[in-house]
Amino acid sequence: MQVRTGTTGHTEAVQLIYDPAVITFEALVDAFLDRIYTHDAAQEKVARERLGAIEGCAVEIQEFQSFWPAEEYHQR
Repeated sequence: MQVRTGTTGHTEAVQLIYDPAVITFEALVDAFLDRIYTHDAAQEKVARERLGAIEGCAVEIQEFQSFWPAEEYHQR
């Protein structure tokens, strides 16, 4: 609940571990348009290119810093 107030400095997020042989980062960017945390310059470039093609897109792209899994009772 506190994260939704916007006062914690945190964002609720999902960490995706994917196999690039099965799905591309480009496809993930197209599917998840909210906030994108990139792991390297190549991912940032792809995200900026894909989002730049969407008129009026206001998705935030930020460098990944860290990820904290939610408490076990949220893992349903």
